[in-house]
Amino acid sequence: FKALNLDVTDTKTLFQLIDTDESEEVDIQEFLEGCYALQGQARSIDTKIMRLQLQYLIEKVERIHMQIDENVVGALIPRKSPLQVIGLAAVEGSCD
Repeated sequence: FKALNLDVTDTKTLFQLIDTDESEEVDIQEFLEGCYALQGQARSIDTKIMRLQLQYLIEKVERIHMQIDENVVGALIPRKSPLQVIGLAAVEGSCD
């Protein structure tokens, strides 16, 4: 790992990154390709791309959260049936 300039302090994450077919096993081909792909430090552009992707995900989760809140509040507020609305309109109209 040192020869490839890989930080292996988090072995579980390293395994997940190398196990590309998600078989929970790493064969020699996955191991070699994974180590090669992970070697070296992240470039500045890689970090910026990750930040943009993360920001997009945060905004999307916030929108979903707001939609859920609106649906929950809407479900809690009793709604009038169309007959109630018509009945109220007829009563209000007769007062004029």
